[in-house]
Amino acid sequence: MITTEFKLKVLEALKEYRKRFSGSEKNFALQMGMRPEIWSTLKKNPDKVEAKLVKDGKWLEWGRLLDVSLKKRKWN
Repeated sequence: MITTEFKLKVLEALKEYRKRFSGSEKNFALQMGMRPEIWSTLKKNPDKVEAKLVKDGKWLEWGRLLDVSLKKRKWN
């Protein structure tokens, strides 16, 4: 099971990636493999990450694509 913390990190990474995307909101959503209305909902309501709008596998896919880690790094 994917944690809410991870999903929120991925959502923030998606928002940052969107800033660099030159197309429309719809095209961005479709490129990322989601329906535009899901992107709109997640973007406006981050608390909806637990609403099962997106399957865990998709969250993992986006996390890998956007280099979001499941673990925190401990620096000494």
